[in-house]
Amino acid sequence: MSNYKLLKKKKAEKILDKIKNNSPSIIFKTKTMTVTLKTKEQLKKWLDMYPTGEYTFATEI
Repeated sequence: MSNYKLLKKKKAEKILDKIKNNSPSIIFKTKTMTVTLKTKEQLKKWLDMYPTGEYTFATEI
C-alpha cells in the first residue's frame, strides 16, 4: 500500500474513532423514536417539530 493511501486510511480511522467515542449530551424521546443530540440548538428544532417530546441531559442519566 502506498504511503499516501496509508495516511488517508489512518486519518479516516482517527475520525471514525472520535465519532464513536463522542457521547451525546441530550436524549430526546417521543412515543415512536429516540434521538440523541449534541447541542441545545438541535433540541430547540426537535421541540418545535415535536412539542410533546421529552428530553433528558446525559448528566442526569
